[in-house]
Amino acid sequence: MNTKTICLIKIAAISFLLTIFWSASAYAQIIFQDDFESGDFLKWDFVWRDGQNPAESAEYGLDGQAVTNGGVTIGNIAPSTLRHAGNHAYQDHYAMNASGAVHNDNNHMLLKRFNSPTHWFMRAYLYFANDIKWCGATNPGSAGLQRKLIYFKGTNWDTDSSVFGFALGTWSNSGCDGVTLRLGYGGHGGMGGALDNIALLQSGRWYSIEVEVNLATTVGNDTFRLWLDDVLIMERSDLSIQSQSDINGGIGLGQIELGRQVDRYNSNAFDEYRYWDDITVSTTRIGPGDTLAPAAPTNLSVQ
Repeated sequence: MNTKTICLIKIAAISFLLTIFWSASAYAQIIFQDDFESGDFLKWDFVWRDGQNPAESAEYGLDGQAVTNGGVTIGNIAPSTLRHAGNHAYQDHYAMNASGAVHNDNNHMLLKRFNSPTHWFMRAYLYFANDIKWCGATNPGSAGLQRKLIYFKGTNWDTDSSVFGFALGTWSNSGCDGVTLRLGYGGHGGMGGALDNIALLQSGRWYSIEVEVNLATTVGNDTFRLWLDDVLIMERSDLSIQSQSDINGGIGLGQIELGRQVDRYNSNAFDEYRYWDDITVSTTRIGPGDTLAPAAPTNLSVQ
């Protein structure tokens, strides 16, 4: 057997092993990741607390001001159930005193900007620390809340009044045993549609939420998939997330906003904590866990 043949056999063997080891499920192409173990928000582009409500805690020292490039200490969170992994998680506090106002926003946000991908995945871990169910007439003293969880917004959302935007959030559940996950989607300034009762969420446990968005080249064919605790619970390829002008303009993902507002539909007070951890945005499926394997190696050679 000559030297060339031996080299070819070695290359084939290595390729075979790499195919097994670096399978598509074993790694992801990460475009953003934050496990909050740094103890600050420096990976994010914008941090916002509105500070308009006296009941809202000022634990971050951010109330009433917009802070770019964060740098604010998150600190250890106890008990350990309030961290998905490691020593830190992102704690957000939502609170409003009772008032006569029917509809109020309590804006909180970590914002990350992106360079217009049209196909992406995002996975986040979410924990509601307080009782989040709303029983309506059977529990009239509780606040009726719509919680925005994650916003996905198109390129140049801040300056273009037409590009797409859509959000995952929760609304009340008639069964009075939690809240239901919903997807609202459509153009800037108003939702084009909503998909309700996707899943039931309850307080006191961590959820892994992963979404896939694949924007099509024709209107009405956008794909949205949702995994809850690594189980595919929603798959649609007939959504009109984009408009024709979005498609013509090559509009992709411009920013992700984590947290955002709570909308109140009565005047009752509320005071609740929400926790996020192990945030990852990728161009391939992510799956559960607190870390990702690295990308497959390239430019290998045989000696």
